[in-house]
Amino acid sequence: MSWSAETLEQKYGSLLREPPYSDAGTPRQLFRMLEQQKPRDKISEGVCKSWFGKYRVARESSANTAQEFEERYGDRARPLVEEHNSAYKLTKALLALDPPVCISDQVAKTWLSSYQGLRHFETAGQLESEFGERIRSEKPEDVASAHQLLTWVSKQYSIRVSLRVAQNWMTAKWGRGNVLYTPEDVEESLGERLRLPQFRVQFESEAGAEVLSERLEESQPSVSVSGLLLRQWYAKFHPDGGPLQYATA
Repeated sequence: MSWSAETLEQKYGSLLREPPYSDAGTPRQLFRMLEQQKPRDKISEGVCKSWFGKYRVARESSANTAQEFEERYGDRARPLVEEHNSAYKLTKALLALDPPVCISDQVAKTWLSSYQGLRHFETAGQLESEFGERIRSEKPEDVASAHQLLTWVSKQYSIRVSLRVAQNWMTAKWGRGNVLYTPEDVEESLGERLRLPQFRVQFESEAGAEVLSERLEESQPSVSVSGLLLRQWYAKFHPDGGPLQYATA
């Protein structure tokens, strides 16, 4: 058999992307590993060098699990699926990208079965609009990170969000408990407390209300409420309140 980079890729491509072959850092190291195969194929070091340059993908452009692949490359891979709808076709199409992406057939199969057909939410705002209240009321306490959130919503609601969207939702006030959205919410949760004399001076300016907002968010239990909303509550519910005055237009 006449060996070339193409025939090496066709026969052993998937194998060479798995340990221990994937640990080979140079064509010579790969050649030495292949020399130890039994029965030994007559693959030259030159063929290994050619394969390395044409098909080998750096670790930074690979993924070892379907979830890792989804998080890192899902958005790039999804447009390919209509034409490349099998694991074999998808892995080849990914290698043809610039820069190429390398995954095993098993990772491709798992990704195709687990992450296709799910509705995709592209922004944290979209996620909040349709599922925010449900997530806050139904999310288990041990779902505390963005990685855990994207996995949980995928299983719970059959939707897909990227790691970036999960992070944005978690870090926004949407993802936190005790979020207040209206002056009525503030009155119900904090009204009696905010009427205490020590808080009155902080409603006199926008800056003071923002400081109070930060203090409430850092308190235990934490309460998320904007400075503007605090001043709106003050104007509507505090006995000393009146029309809001703004320092700037």
